[in-house]
Amino acid sequence: MLYQRRLEAALADGTLTPDEVAELDGLKMAKELTQAEVRMAARAIYRGALRDVLADDRLGADEDQRLRELQAQLGLSDDELARDHTHLSRLRLLAQVAAGQLPEIDAPIPLVPHERCYWVVQASFAERTRLLRLVRSYLSDRARLAGVVWLLDIRRDPSPDDLDLARQLVERRQPV
Repeated sequence: MLYQRRLEAALADGTLTPDEVAELDGLKMAKELTQAEVRMAARAIYRGALRDVLADDRLGADEDQRLRELQAQLGLSDDELARDHTHLSRLRLLAQVAAGQLPEIDAPIPLVPHERCYWVVQASFAERTRLLRLVRSYLSDRARLAGVVWLLDIRRDPSPDDLDLARQLVERRQPV
């Protein structure tokens, strides 16, 4: 679609100038594009950029910022990108954990002062593999680690990943 190509070209330098916006508006009118067609072109451009950024299955801070800026420039709402939001949220969470930060949330449940609440998320095999790699790296890089607090759900049998981690902790003689 011509409009989509022109929009991509206009965004190539990272900003939409007033002249480029006017040109795109003129093209919309000349081609009698509906709002739905314009939104579809914007989503296609965003998803193409998202595919490029996530080709390595990682989301760096600069890449995340670039996606947020592109979303704003294209005028796309979070609702329009709901399909992509779950995947991005998981990658943002993994990036946060990789940076050594455990995420904190404001939970609508009463907590004891200074108590923290963490959550559990469903993860794909690839996501679990990356997370396990991060945990193993963290454990192996911390020579002065005093111990590990490991929470398991007693309602379920340990997973193969749980058993593998247990074996590694025993091999390292790591207090649990």
